[in-house]
Amino acid sequence: PRESRKFHPHLTLGRVKAFFNLEPTLSELEKHRDTNFGEMKVKKITFFKSTLKPSGAEYSVIFESNLK
Repeated sequence: PRESRKFHPHLTLGRVKAFFNLEPTLSELEKHRDTNFGEMKVKKITFFKSTLKPSGAEYSVIFESNLK
């Protein structure tokens, strides 16, 4: 069924499940250091914490900043 939440366009850059053994992830990011993925206008950056539950993910804001 369609979600009842209002849609907010977003871009997920990544998910970190644990702060150990990050070397493979950082190595993969390094491979794309010079890759151009295009441009978009960004008004605000928000970092979320997602808590996975049987009923679905629950999101809470941990940092937010408006951009000029």
